[in-house]
Amino acid sequence: MWESVNPDARDAAPIAPAWPPGTGAQIETLNMDGGVIDNDPFYLAHDYLATLDPRSPDNTNPPGPKDADRAVVTVAPFPSQGTFTATPDFSKEAAVQAAAGELISVFIAQSRFFGESLQKIAARSFSRFVIAPSDTSLPAGTPALQGGTLGAFGGFFYRGFRAHDFELGRYNCQQFLKVHFALPVSNAIMAGISPGARAKFKVNAPPGVTEEEKQDWIPIIPLCTDTLTARLTPPVRRKMARKDVDVIVELIEKRVNEVLPRVLQLNSVLAHIVRGVAGLFQISGRDRVRDMLTKALGDGVEAW
Repeated sequence: MWESVNPDARDAAPIAPAWPPGTGAQIETLNMDGGVIDNDPFYLAHDYLATLDPRSPDNTNPPGPKDADRAVVTVAPFPSQGTFTATPDFSKEAAVQAAAGELISVFIAQSRFFGESLQKIAARSFSRFVIAPSDTSLPAGTPALQGGTLGAFGGFFYRGFRAHDFELGRYNCQQFLKVHFALPVSNAIMAGISPGARAKFKVNAPPGVTEEEKQDWIPIIPLCTDTLTARLTPPVRRKMARKDVDVIVELIEKRVNEVLPRVLQLNSVLAHIVRGVAGLFQISGRDRVRDMLTKALGDGVEAW
């Protein structure tokens, strides 16, 4: 049964879906991975919050630190992966294969963020926040997530990558709650806080606020225990052994050889993909595939 999320319609009877006549009890559907659709429906959450009491007359949520009383928090593992090249090689980038790959990346990126939302977050809006992977100890351009390589499939190659990313998530979340997710004591939400709690939990004003706004700030979700408040540090980057990369290449080759005879009987996109992977082994050889994989994993592989 479908139900409206409109607060004015909460007490109304559920609306039954209008299935076509003759629809049976079971329905076959074709589905795709959530990464290629709108998996960050920011405006659905934003518009819902704007309808809550007190209802916003212009469908906007108060962005200022003194007035903010509702906010959308987006958890985004891949906020930005593109790079800008001042002198691109158009002969290569305009090729069909290269352009097709970039087009797919555009579709996925557009599903994750709205430019307007990012602009307001960067301008310090207290009605919208983003928790994203960050490690300032890394060289510029190095992805914070080790599992984010190979189109976000890098984590499948080595358990250490997944462990690192989990620990980085804990670190980033702690910093978000301690530094960014806070409001000044002048905000009405903080009016009921006792002097003792105010003295215990007060924090510095987050970066980007004006001098006038730099007063006592209180975390919206305070860290209450010694274990939670103990400062975490960015985790150490994990590294795969070279021999582990060789094992992965061998497993890929075995899987392709096993699947290829069956897929070649099909006339589908999957068949063309598997043919391409098989051709890569035949033309380049195992060593070449290993080098390509090692380069893609970056600092996640031990040096020679």
